[in-house]
Amino acid sequence: MAISVRWSQENGTHIAHINGRIDSSNSLEFDSELKANIKDEDRILLLDFSQVEFISSAGLRIVLSHAKVFDTPKVFAIFGLSELLKEIFQISGLDKIVNIHASKKDALGATRS
Repeated sequence: MAISVRWSQENGTHIAHINGRIDSSNSLEFDSELKANIKDEDRILLLDFSQVEFISSAGLRIVLSHAKVFDTPKVFAIFGLSELLKEIFQISGLDKIVNIHASKKDALGATRS
């Protein structure tokens, strides 16, 4: 299944709005899309998962790799996880590594703190 990513900017925050499933069939495409649209000068990256149906371990690895690139002083966060995705992030332990917020408003507020 295809994955699509739409990009937006809000007050210096780079936001990737992801739609679809992230699994082994498209994780490299997802990674390439992120790499192609993130610049060295970007300081805040939010991933909007509100339209993501599923993420496999291959997708989780991509998220983790980008979280490492956006480590302090840069900001990396995810918002909009469904209950299923919250469970996947909890089971994998990524919820302890990646900042996760319920909504875009919450995520943007946290980046301003």
